[in-house]
Amino acid sequence: MTDLTMFRVQKRQVHATITLANGQNVRGCFFLSESSADHAGPERVDELLNASERFVPFQLDTETGPPRVTLYNRTQIVLVHLPESEVALAHDPSYNIARPEPASLLLSNGDRLSGEIHVVGLTGHARLSDFTNLRAFIYFEKPNQTVIVSLDHVVELVPLSGAPERSNG
Repeated sequence: MTDLTMFRVQKRQVHATITLANGQNVRGCFFLSESSADHAGPERVDELLNASERFVPFQLDTETGPPRVTLYNRTQIVLVHLPESEVALAHDPSYNIARPEPASLLLSNGDRLSGEIHVVGLTGHARLSDFTNLRAFIYFEKPNQTVIVSLDHVVELVPLSGAPERSNG
């Protein structure tokens, strides 16, 4: 019999709290690769959430008994709260030079968030609307915490910079 452990991909656990569309908050951890397919360094939570898989494995923190893994449908994830140590790892180098856009978000669960979206990875016309149409999950910087927001659960995004969005037409 072949030892299959040699084919195992080593994963790291990243603790988080997920807010689901039904209003439930669940604590536990994601399993991420030690290296990203898209950049140098470890895989980030937003990469996992923006992947094409419909369900995301998440190990629940349990008060009693062994931890258990649950699969959550990505479309039902509204917010992900990460520890500060993970947020520091989360941003690619271009994040530090990206243009911060003050914004207010109204979420499908009725919560309103105020903070900044860093417009990363766009050349030429780098409007907030261009950036928010690129992916399903983005980092959003609240005054005291950075969260990952599902744009599918954003009902309203109000730019607070004072300048209206320019049209490409």
